Amino acid sequence: MTNALAKQIDNIPMLPSVITQLLSLSVDDPDYFNKVIKLAESDPTFAIRIIKLSNTVPFGIRSPIVSIHDAVIRVGIDQIHNLLASIAVTLVFVPVTDAEKRLWQHSLEVACLARLIASHLKECHVKPEQAYLAGLLHDLGLFLRFQESQNKFNHIDDYVWSTPAQFVESEKQLFDEPHAVLSEQICRHWKIPKCISNIVAHHHHYELSAHHELNEEEMHLVRIIQLSDLCSEMVYHIKGVTKKTVIQEVKHIMPLAEWARAHLNSIKALDDGKVALEYAHKIYKEILHLCV
Repeated sequence: MTNALAKQIDNIPMLPSVITQLLSLSVDDPDYFNKVIKLAESDPTFAIRIIKLSNTVPFGIRSPIVSIHDAVIRVGIDQIHNLLASIAVTLVFVPVTDAEKRLWQHSLEVACLARLIASHLKECHVKPEQAYLAGLLHDLGLFLRFQESQNKFNHIDDYVWSTPAQFVESEKQLFDEPHAVLSEQICRHWKIPKCISNIVAHHHHYELSAHHELNEEEMHLVRIIQLSDLCSEMVYHIKGVTKKTVIQEVKHIMPLAEWARAHLNSIKALDDGKVALEYAHKIYKEILHLCV
């Protein structure tokens, strides 16, 4: 990594302390709800945003919510962790151009799809909220690319690509540093839990093995992010995407195909993929509105 890039990462604003504390909490903690309430109340800005979010379309517009306690209940204790992180990260990398907005929409699509798939794979012991966070953060390095060399990055579309693997090959023609490495460095800068930064670093590594220093759960999570990433890009670049067309594309990535065959529920989860994508689009619009 060049000194200029390293300096640019060092200059990225830190996430609010309330978010880093929130990400360190375990949803399995019996007192998780009360700890989330306490943290949210400690930061009035985020308390207001989550109250506003709870009164938007994705959560059903019923009687207005005016307290953080009621807002957390309406949004759901299992989702509040993810949504606060989404708002915080969007405030750091505010999407301005159409390309940046598409990137954020893609990140939320991958996050929601990853959470859906993880929830169907009980045998893999991957926590859905970790899958969401890894999906949300996996392409942070591309935002740095937009800031660092927008004109150069615009040439990525000079190459023919419609899948993540093809994108990586196109990226190699333009840059020395893979964006996954930049994403990992940003996660480290923000003190994101190591288990998540590891996933972010490896999300384009299809030939996984023991030497990658990932434990079994982390390897499952990498595969979940890869499958979610592929689905999101296919939906954007290819019309008429179905579970069948996704399966056909997965077959071209042998390691991912082998994993999917061993964990068929990962593919069955895609029956609800459209619902997950629609939710991602609604959340994207609301978060974008809250952050401008």
